[in-house]
Amino acid sequence: DVDLVILDMTMPDMDGVATFAQLQSVAPEVRVVVSSGYQQSEAMDQFPSKGPVCFVQKPFRMQTLIQTVKDCVNASA
Repeated sequence: DVDLVILDMTMPDMDGVATFAQLQSVAPEVRVVVSSGYQQSEAMDQFPSKGPVCFVQKPFRMQTLIQTVKDCVNASA
């Protein structure tokens, strides 16, 4: 079972928004941390209202990623 996915916004073949939609269709309970070089508001505005609740700005330090993952796992559904 997958509990959490770290999702980059810019990927070849399918962007982060399309990947998120596909992921939600097969595993809606999976938590998603969006990772992007864009500003948080710019990146997250591309998702539907029930989109990911977690975001980490690139480049990031490992401690920042760890804390973001912890926060996302502990966030209420």
